Amino acid sequence: MVAGRRAGRRGDTERGKRAGDADLPQLRRGRWPAILAALAEIDASGAFDAMVFDFDLPGMDGSELAALLRQRGTGTPIIALTASAHGDEEQRAKAAGMGAFLRKPVLPEDIRATLARALQRVT
Repeated sequence: MVAGRRAGRRGDTERGKRAGDADLPQLRRGRWPAILAALAEIDASGAFDAMVFDFDLPGMDGSELAALLRQRGTGTPIIALTASAHGDEEQRAKAAGMGAFLRKPVLPEDIRATLARALQRVT
């Protein structure tokens, strides 16, 4: 899909429930600044072409994370992903600086097309 580069994926809901819940107490004790610094360093190094954030992250939702990264100067395209049926997620994603929005269930071809559009905007 993206030759020679990786597309970052953080916050898969099922994986988050298995692995992320165990880290939740550490995140509440101030681990977010270190996580954000690591993500900003990853972005600055050019290691990722795009990031996909679920709205259902442990301790912080994807739009909050995106807004913080944008405040820190991260320019990498960020795509919002959610299974929620509420109506305000798309507006929150846009306000946070997320360039695209996908609602679950999502088809692989929709993910590919959304990533391709996000990457075209950067080149």
